[in-house]
Amino acid sequence: MTRIRTAIADITNKIDLSKDNAETVLTDIFTGTVDQTEITDLLVALYQKGESVSEIVGFATAMRKAMIKIDLPHPIMDNCGTGGSGKSRFNISSAAAIVLASMGIPMAKHGNRGSKGPTGSMDFIEALGIPIDLSPEKTKDYFLKHNICFLFARHYHPNMKCVTESRKTIPHRTIFNLLGPLCNPATVSHQLIGTPNVDTAKKLAEAAQQLGTQSTWVIVGGNATDELSPNHTSTVFKVTPQSITEDKFTPQTLNLENTPQYTGETAPQNATTFKTLIATRQITHPIIIHIALNVAAAISIFNATPLSTAYTNCITHIQNGTLNLDDFKLQ
Repeated sequence: MTRIRTAIADITNKIDLSKDNAETVLTDIFTGTVDQTEITDLLVALYQKGESVSEIVGFATAMRKAMIKIDLPHPIMDNCGTGGSGKSRFNISSAAAIVLASMGIPMAKHGNRGSKGPTGSMDFIEALGIPIDLSPEKTKDYFLKHNICFLFARHYHPNMKCVTESRKTIPHRTIFNLLGPLCNPATVSHQLIGTPNVDTAKKLAEAAQQLGTQSTWVIVGGNATDELSPNHTSTVFKVTPQSITEDKFTPQTLNLENTPQYTGETAPQNATTFKTLIATRQITHPIIIHIALNVAAAISIFNATPLSTAYTNCITHIQNGTLNLDDFKLQ
């Protein structure tokens, strides 16, 4: 029996793979010699059992070893979600990354195109007229000039082509949705990770700690979203090398409880909305409030500024017209 068939049998019998076994299985898959049916069986079995921390860490370790790395000055931050909420949504983390860079927080934004249409972070960034296809060398130059770079997952994880066919046949998320935030090519020191449920958040918090981080928050937004919510209570797991603590954020903390609901659209439509809101400085718009809240969370992670102070600073920054999106286009 091959290693992958042994792994599938164990997982089907509700036996978690060790970190080393999980790493070996994905390393085997990345050779391109494993049958797609076996890969599909593995991914479905993991999903049905529920991915363990050891499996997430093992897969992430294999992905990190296989990815194309980019050497950027540290400390540096990413804000990346797992997705999977199934909701129409605005590209909050991508918009927040740009605002953060303009406020002095160095950002390495990792992301991809949408799997079911033009809804992903890289679709949004591209619609803003910002380049996503630069070489690693040009990407580093862009970062040094703009305090941010955009790391298109497809370019930095070429071995993922080995699982593309299998993933397309699976109607639900797979372990690879969980790995994206953990496998930034810049190996960031600070991170805001969003995911729609508490069970996954706990696992990602433990995985982030084991893989190494200076400071990470794993957020479960209210109403099963993967960002800090201005409308509902959110759960936050705060990760340091020494500890993982669970906290709650309520909109009342920042007097946001009456923020209106809104509906997101495709990434290109969201980009148009974002440009308009920034240009007209609509600081009371619910999308700007939502962006500023998640900007504030990232600032708190990066330099321990109190959330309320960071939120006020972000709103003031946008109100003053300091952010010009044209500055981020390739000159």
